[in-house]
Amino acid sequence: MTDTDLAALLGNALDNAMESVQNTAEMKVSLHCRVDKGLFILRTENAISGKVHQDFSTTKTDKESHGFGLPGMREIAQRYHGTLDAAVESDRFILVVCLLL
Repeated sequence: MTDTDLAALLGNALDNAMESVQNTAEMKVSLHCRVDKGLFILRTENAISGKVHQDFSTTKTDKESHGFGLPGMREIAQRYHGTLDAAVESDRFILVVCLLL
């Protein structure tokens, strides 16, 4: 995996998570990365406040300047024949990216 792709994955995942927790009582972001059996696995979990679109598109009004993070991460995952899964469970956002190395 290139340094640029790794930085884009980590940067977007953390940026989204940190922004999401700004208006929550639990301002905590969980980030786990590991390499196991030829896979790179990135997992973030954080509390959410407010509305989340079903397709996880941006909720910001300026859609021309925002909303590129998850699609960009999904593109990186596809480039490495991997997956990106996002879900909301019990007012928490969970992101898991798995890439073949």
